[in-house]
Amino acid sequence: MRLKRAKKEQLAQIKQLYETAFPKEERKPFFLLQWQMKRKVMEILSIEENGFVGLLISSFYKDLVLIEFLAIDDKRRGEGLGSKVLDLAKKRYQARRVVLEIEIPDENAAISDNKVRRKEFYARNGFLPAGVEVMFHGVPMMLLTIDGKSVTFAEYKKLYQNTSGYLITSLLKISELVREK
Repeated sequence: MRLKRAKKEQLAQIKQLYETAFPKEERKPFFLLQWQMKRKVMEILSIEENGFVGLLISSFYKDLVLIEFLAIDDKRRGEGLGSKVLDLAKKRYQARRVVLEIEIPDENAAISDNKVRRKEFYARNGFLPAGVEVMFHGVPMMLLTIDGKSVTFAEYKKLYQNTSGYLITSLLKISELVREK
């Protein structure tokens, strides 16, 4: 398996998976991703193993990498490819702090809940809570980093401002969640 920078002729296939794998309310317009890629603040990668099997889309700011989108083709799910991709991403970005966002699971949620399962999947792959929770476009999210490495809310927000611009970032209504203890 390998991660390859998407070539122009692969973008249609990547876009198709992107649009089927993520709900509309979670997606950025694909032209915006391409614009960010041209500005070199984002990379769109094709995941390949005997052909195209998925996508990995990451954005950058200083030493931060935000893995924004990771999707495996439906026909290849359940083969452990997601874990393999995360291992490759860790190697690719080893000199940087790698960040993921996940929805915060309900404290009383069943073990079968998708949010709980997603958090456990990332924990098995070395991504642990970084201690920062955010409200992202009305959705409570937590930031995960490799081994729970430090990242601040200010750095996270600056990453969005750098990649998407101040206007789009303000429309996303990103704010830090502070819970009472």
